[in-house]
Amino acid sequence: MRTPAAMAFAGEGVWTSAGSGVFTTGVRPNSLTTSLVVFVARVDPHQARVRLVAGTQLPGGTWSHPPQITADECPSVVLAFNGGFRFDQSQGGWYSDGRAAAKYPLVDGAASLVTFKDGTVMVGQWGRDISAWDLSRVDSVRQNLRLLVDGGAVVPTIDDGPVWGARLRNSLYVWRSGYGVTASGELLYVGGPGLTPRDLAERLVDAGAMRGMQGDINPDWVAANLYHHDAGGCHGTKGLDAAPALGGQKSSGDRYLSADTRDFVEVLAGMDPKS
Repeated sequence: MRTPAAMAFAGEGVWTSAGSGVFTTGVRPNSLTTSLVVFVARVDPHQARVRLVAGTQLPGGTWSHPPQITADECPSVVLAFNGGFRFDQSQGGWYSDGRAAAKYPLVDGAASLVTFKDGTVMVGQWGRDISAWDLSRVDSVRQNLRLLVDGGAVVPTIDDGPVWGARLRNSLYVWRSGYGVTASGELLYVGGPGLTPRDLAERLVDAGAMRGMQGDINPDWVAANLYHHDAGGCHGTKGLDAAPALGGQKSSGDRYLSADTRDFVEVLAGMDPKS
């Protein structure tokens, strides 16, 4: 994966295996904030299971999967990363267990992260790339705003106003995250500090995204953790493991091992038995 900086640091953009079709790397967010690094992951859904997990508050309600990585999943969990905006701000909805969230139905035009019953994944525009006609083969859907990347390119409206979320005071370059899908169906995740909406879209394209969408933003919510299992149980490591003041992830590496208020995406080793 190329770097937007003038010169790459050692290992920048080089994919490292985390196991079971999961690869990670780090690159600078843009050509200006070169002291910072963003976390990038690539997941092959033919070798790993991708699951959307509802939080206790986002979207709320009762779902078949608990709002955390379960003890049964602990030996096989590889990676987990944050979901999207609060649903009252996401301009989209949630679908799982064969139904939409009571307050948050699926919205035409919304950028959608979709997992299918056969184990594949996609990012697309609801009503165009996928629609209610496809729900019989859909496992879960998480919608958030509009597409950042379409047809392998940054969308022309990328610089238009506050559509991508409120910015922290005196801060243009905030923590952002996003998901994408490659031409071969791999799921991409980009998350970290120093990102404008255009930066995020460009990094998704650099990673190979044909379509991409924004996830959550700001340091309290952007989180990507890698997990390992030993005799003591599950343990998480931050994808960006440094002090927050130096561009490290704010939330704990063990986030998602206990009940979380917000939805997230988990990646498990091996294919889903029902696929």
